[in-house]
This record gives sequence, C-alpha cells and structure tokens, in this order.
Amino acid sequence: MSSKIMELVREAYNMYPFYNWLYSKLKVDLSSATYDDLPFVTKQDLFEYDSSMPESWQVVPPFDFYANVYTSGSSGQALRVLWTMDEFLDLHVKWLTEPIRMWLGDEQPVGICPGPVGPPVSLILQFTCEGKQIVIPREKVFDNDFLYGVIEKGKANVLVDLTGYWVKHLLDSGFPLRRIGIKLIFTVGAISDEILQRLKNEFTSNPVISCYVSTETGLLAHSCPYSTRLHLRENIGARERIIHIADENNKVKEVGEGKLMVTMKRKSLPWVKYWNGDIVTIEQGECECGFRGRFVTSITRVRELKIGGPSGPLVDPSQAEHSLRTLLPSANYLMIYVKGGTEKRKGQLLFVTFIESNVEEPTLDREASIRLMRDSGGVVDHGYVDFFPVVRVKPGSIPFDHILTKQRKSGFLNFVHKPVPDELRLLLKTLESLGYAIEA
Repeated sequence: MSSKIMELVREAYNMYPFYNWLYSKLKVDLSSATYDDLPFVTKQDLFEYDSSMPESWQVVPPFDFYANVYTSGSSGQALRVLWTMDEFLDLHVKWLTEPIRMWLGDEQPVGICPGPVGPPVSLILQFTCEGKQIVIPREKVFDNDFLYGVIEKGKANVLVDLTGYWVKHLLDSGFPLRRIGIKLIFTVGAISDEILQRLKNEFTSNPVISCYVSTETGLLAHSCPYSTRLHLRENIGARERIIHIADENNKVKEVGEGKLMVTMKRKSLPWVKYWNGDIVTIEQGECECGFRGRFVTSITRVRELKIGGPSGPLVDPSQAEHSLRTLLPSANYLMIYVKGGTEKRKGQLLFVTFIESNVEEPTLDREASIRLMRDSGGVVDHGYVDFFPVVRVKPGSIPFDHILTKQRKSGFLNFVHKPVPDELRLLLKTLESLGYAIEA
C-alpha cells in the first residue's frame, strides 16, 4: 500500500484516542508495521472502547453540524455514527444524482415509499428527491386503489422498495407501474432475477437502481440502466475512499472474495481497515454505461437477512424487534438466525422468535409469524412463513436473561456462520419438538 495511506494511519493514531488505544492494546508498532499488519476495526472494537474509556470513540469538533445516524443493530447492537453534513451529503447522497439522471434526465424526482423510513435512507430520499417524497402508511401499501390515486395525484416517478417484495406484490396484482408514471425503482436490497425479468418485460429496459449502502462508510456501489451489476465507487469528488477485501488470511486484496474493508478520512473518526461485517466478492470489468473499474457482489449483508432458500425474502431484524416491542412491550423474547428446516425442506435459513406467553407447551403462532414478516420485510410470502416462526414458550422455561447476558445484550443472535453455543441447546430442542431440525 502507498505511503499516503500510512500517513493517514499515523495521523489517526496521533490525533484520535481510539486508534491509540486499539494499536497499543494489540501491540502494533507503527514504526515498522505495513498496512497488511494493521488489525481491522469492527463495531465490537468501538463498543468495547466506549465501555472501557471515559471519552467516546467519536471526536466532535466544535462548530460542525452533524448528521446523527444509526446502524440497524442486526449484529447485536445499533452503532451511532456521526457524519458532518458535508461528508454525509457527499458520500451518501450527491453522487446518487448521476445514476438517477441517467433514467430521469431533467425530470424532477418524486419518490414514493412505505413508511416510516429511518435514516440514512430517509435522508438520502429527502435530498435525492429534493424533498419531494410521498410516504405511504404501512397499512396502505397493499391497497392498490389507494396507491393508484396517490401516485397519480403526486406525480411520483421513483418507487422506493428496500427489499423488492413490495414490487413483487404490485406485479402479482397487475398494478400498472409504467403506465401510471413510475420510471425508476430504487432499492438497497437485491431484487430477485425473476422479478427483475418481469420488470424488464413491462418497462422494456432495466428500471431498477440497486444501491449498496453502509451507514458507516456511505453509498459504496450502484447499478445503472444497462446493468444490474454494482459499480464500486471509490473516489467521490475530492473525497478518497480505499476499498478492498481481506481474504481468509486477512491479507488485503483488490479482487476476490472476503471481508469488505474501507479506509477513509472522516472528521469524527477516520476509518482504517474498517469492516462493517459484510462479506463480498469484488471483480474487475467494464459496463455499457462507460464505467470501467471494479464491481461488487454482496454475499452476506448485516442489515438484511434472507429466510428460506436462495430466492427467499429479505427481512430486517431491527424492524421485527420494533414490531414485537409494539405488540408485546413487556414480554421476554429472543430472536435467533440459524440454519435448519423441516423434514421436507432441510438446510434452510430460519429466523426464529421465542416469546414468553401463557402456554404450557411450546406453540407455533402462525398469525404472529405473518405479522412480523410483514413488518420486517414489507410483504408476506406465504411460501416462506414456516422459516420465520414465532414460538410461544412457558414463562421461565428458557433462561432468556442468562442467554442474552452471556451472548450479547440484544434480542437478536446470529448463528448462521458460527456454531450454536451450548446455552442455546434448549432452544434447539424446543424447535425439534415442533418439527424443526437445526444444523448446529
């Protein structure tokens, strides 16, 4: 890596207490260390620093106005990230106008989306659509007559669907997306190939702009009218962002598969080999739109979870937790993400919610499963409800507090890519009694 990057590393070490703490703890000698030698930074490092040091890991210079955004918390705890407004606009918003203009030309973007939408997506919408956005109450997103009237009256031309499953519902019900004026579908979740082909058939071209966004590092990549491949963007105007992957030996590479690493200047804290938790593949290539560079494919996203098989819907665990707290504000609960399935469909991705309820034996609550799927994914796909089970258990039958204290102080635990710990064996036995087999 260039000496310029190491200058940023030394500046981060000298000016920001977090890096002084981290490198001292790990005994990193910057006088001889190379970029490959440096540890990568994770959310857990930031949480550990906050719990052990008197000052925050974020430095807030006076007289700067900050955008205050949070990660989804699906990794166990939401991370609060401060961006100066000029950084936020440059890295999350302004460069999105380029692909949007490819579709709309001089036409004013008017966005329509289910609500409420939290930051940073809400702020991205606010600025990219210049404040012209229509938020549809969640109870109205499947009311086609209502949608038709709202889109027609508001002259909406950008449909915002974060997971792609609202679009699926509209296509399945024969909603005239193109005829009513929708020209662009904006998403930060992958739309399935089947849905994409149906959209191309209706629009005669690719109407989808897919964005790969990270709360901590900004918008990283986007598709274009000619391709659904995600164009990786490093330098944004005068702002330089170094993006690469770390392989299984934690060696930095420009292409291949591994952990996504970002190094960049930020006022509140520079990122030096920051890993947001995503696993990706990066490859070199060129696109019909004229882009020449690297393309990124997400393998594992932190914010979204896929349930069922490879074509299953995406759900947001933070939205599921929010819905559950609204429904049962005082109930003890635990959500786990594991691999397993039923007798006929093994090796599936399961998002299981355990709730203490007034029952004697473990019981599946299909109505609650449907409600949580709708709230966390935007739509209900009945073919996958079995892989989003809500299990009601007798109070005290599962040691929720012990599990959460030992694992992490969150209602959501992810064990898809690591062994299920011994303290969760009781949960697995409970699932087995209901016909599920877990690959522990």
